[in-house]
Amino acid sequence: MTAARGSMTAVPRELIWWREADLAQWRELLERAMTAFAVAWDLDVAVSAFGNAGDIVLPPVLRSELAWAPLETSGLWVGCADAPVLSVRRALFGHEETEAWQHGDERDGTLTTDVANEAWRALGGALAGVFLVPEDDRNFPVAVTYPVAQRKPWSGALMAVISVRGSMSVQFGLHVPPELTRVSAPKSPRPGLPSRARIALTPVAAALGSQPIALVVTLADIELDLGALLAMQTGDVVTIPHSLQQPMTLAVRHANGGAGEPVAHAFLGAVHGTKAIELVGLADRPSTLTH
Repeated sequence: MTAARGSMTAVPRELIWWREADLAQWRELLERAMTAFAVAWDLDVAVSAFGNAGDIVLPPVLRSELAWAPLETSGLWVGCADAPVLSVRRALFGHEETEAWQHGDERDGTLTTDVANEAWRALGGALAGVFLVPEDDRNFPVAVTYPVAQRKPWSGALMAVISVRGSMSVQFGLHVPPELTRVSAPKSPRPGLPSRARIALTPVAAALGSQPIALVVTLADIELDLGALLAMQTGDVVTIPHSLQQPMTLAVRHANGGAGEPVAHAFLGAVHGTKAIELVGLADRPSTLTH
């Protein structure tokens, strides 16, 4: 069997892996939302795991694809052992009342049902609020079935395990697809950390103002053939093609020892028995020293 050229070529998968700094900001937002929900509903809520989907080890009750359902139109997926409302009801009222409600026991009034539904709406809204995407950025399709393949490393998806404890303890899983993470990544700095935009950058010249810089005074370059160089002896005079009326060049020394960009012109002299140079003019300042 022959295939048309290119028909077997796989489309490369985009690799996305979120850094610890990104994860820390998301987790902080998630924990704040869960704390607010816990206070409002008198529950103990903890984010027991959060990170890149490929790093999260899910509890057994969340490993099946059947445990996951979409969170309305938010693009998020929520996993739990029962229907989300049932899980919230167990946390609020315990196992017995939930079982009675499931089987239509007349002793179970509509009040607990309404409370459970309201609590689930609050929890779902809190989760969706962490990864809220502006309408203008919602140009991606929402998956119809649970995207289990996004649990692989480098998928760009995020996952969390959230424990809710009241009359009973229940666990929820949260799956954030890469379509959402790319457009909902935290853009503001974490509280207590300075924003880059608010940090005044110090000019290079000011930052390095106290650093020692090696300078080179160049009189002139000369050329000798090898024979003349080998024949040189103490006392020989080598004429330099440099007029006494012509200033020398003062330059920054390169790391290799050679002269770099000139900074000034000077004449050779002496002060208190020590050789010195007198600046007679500044060269054009190197751009590396002024910017």
